[in-house]
Amino acid sequence: MIDRARFIAGSAAAAGLTALPRRGEAAERITVAIGPGHSMIYVPWDLAAALGYFTREGLEPEFQYLRGGSEAATALSGGAADFAGCGVDHAVLAQLRGKDIPLIAQFMSVPAAGILVRAADKAKITSFAALRGRPVGVTSLGAGSHVIALWLAKVNGIPRDGIQVLAVGGDTAAGAALESGRIDALVAYDPLASQLVALGKAAFLYDMYQPDVAHRAMQLSVYAFSGALTRSDIATKRPDTCQKVVNALVRALRYMSVKPASDVAHALSDEQRGGLSVADWQRTYEHAHPAFTRDGEIRLDGVRATAETNLYLADKVGAPLDYTRLIDSRFQIAAKRAIRSV
Repeated sequence: MIDRARFIAGSAAAAGLTALPRRGEAAERITVAIGPGHSMIYVPWDLAAALGYFTREGLEPEFQYLRGGSEAATALSGGAADFAGCGVDHAVLAQLRGKDIPLIAQFMSVPAAGILVRAADKAKITSFAALRGRPVGVTSLGAGSHVIALWLAKVNGIPRDGIQVLAVGGDTAAGAALESGRIDALVAYDPLASQLVALGKAAFLYDMYQPDVAHRAMQLSVYAFSGALTRSDIATKRPDTCQKVVNALVRALRYMSVKPASDVAHALSDEQRGGLSVADWQRTYEHAHPAFTRDGEIRLDGVRATAETNLYLADKVGAPLDYTRLIDSRFQIAAKRAIRSV
C-alpha cells in the first residue's frame, strides 16, 4: 500500500515553496549527474538553468554530463551527485541492490526514444521481430534504452538472448555505429534520433516520442520515463533543497507547455542544444514535445509499468518492490499547487 504521507503532499510540503534568496546570500551548491548529456529527454534540467530558475531558488547546480543513465544513477547512488537526470528504471534497479534513489519529478510519460534502422534497410526491417539475432545499440547497459530494447524483443517473441545488445553511447558515435553496420538498429534519443532521420542516414522503425506509437509498440498503456531522482537520505535530511530543485524543474516544464518552441530553443545556449543550430534543435524539440508532462506529475500506474519492464531486464520477474521507496511525490505536488505561472 502506498504511504499517503509520501505520495500526497502534506501541509509541510505544501508550504515548502521557497522565497527568492536574499541579496548577498550564498547560493546552495548541488551536483546533478545527467546521462546522456543534453539529450532531449532531460531538457528541463538545461532549460531551468538557462532561464535562471535554479538561481531564483537560491541554488547553484554543477552538471555532470555522462554517457548514459546507468552512469548518472551510479554517480547518484554512490554519493558523487546529489540529484540525477535519468529514468525511473534506475530507481527500480537500485532498490533490487538495496539502495533507494526515488523519482521526485517525471519529465516524460512514454518511453520516448526512436528505434532506428539504416535508411537502406527500412523495407527489409519492418518490425522488431526482424532484429532477432542482430546487434542493437543502446546508450549504456542497464539504461532505459536497454530496457526498451529488451522489452520490445519480448513482445515480439524474441527471447532474452535473442538480440545482441551493444552499448554505443548517445552521441554521434552511436549514429556512426549504425551507419557503419556495427549495429543494425539503434535505440536513440532526440536530438540525435531526429537528426539521423533528417540527414537520411536512418529511418524510424518505431517513433516512440508519439504516445500512440509508444503504447502500441511496447504493449503498455502507460509508462514513466525520464525525470529527476535523488537519494532517500537527501529527501529526508534536505527536503528544502529537494523542493527548490523540483520548483525549478516544474517551472521549466510549465514554460515548455505554454511557450512556442522557438522561445525554448532560443533560451538555450549552443552547448545546451548539443551544438545544434536553433532551427535544427527546435525541429527535434517539436518532434519530442508530445512526450513531456506538463508539470512533472508522477503517475503510479506508469511507474508500475516501468518497473515490470525493468524486472524483466534484471531477470527478476515477480520480485516484490516497495513503491513508497521508488517515488517521492510530495515536492512535485507542492510545486504544482503553488506555481501558477512562469
